[in-house]
Amino acid sequence: MDKEEAIQTEGDSSIVYIIGAVIIVAVIVAGVLLWPKPKAKESATTTPVVEEKSAITKLSCDAQWYNPKIGFAEYYLSAEGSALTTAKTVDCTFIISGNIDGKVIATEKIPAVLTAAPERGGQTYRCTTKATALPKGTAVTMKTMISDDLEATAACKAGSMVLQ
Repeated sequence: MDKEEAIQTEGDSSIVYIIGAVIIVAVIVAGVLLWPKPKAKESATTTPVVEEKSAITKLSCDAQWYNPKIGFAEYYLSAEGSALTTAKTVDCTFIISGNIDGKVIATEKIPAVLTAAPERGGQTYRCTTKATALPKGTAVTMKTMISDDLEATAACKAGSMVLQ
């Protein structure tokens, strides 16, 4: 009887090995099927941004700003806008006045650099002052007046700021 028991135990252990092998194969197959697939490379096409600018019909001021000179109580004042093609020169006058008393702290007048803008039917300008000494921590209003040789004038929207 010992031989019969030995054969039966060998048969039972063979079934365990077979079931174990089937489970391992099933896990491997499931892993392969469920593994995330690499995505196909998408072509990196960028859509160009078309900036619609209106046609230039008069002298205008589009923006004004200031930049501090690092480590000094000095600031660069800047403005940009558009001018007619027939204008030969454009001048920018920056007027800085105190918010509390309205007293003029600084006035700078400089010529602008003109750049042709044929797609808009005119030209653009940009003007930036040399470093201008202004008191730090003061609440001021910056007003910019633009004029050209055709005797046209434009004003940038006055902006209040606290100089840092």
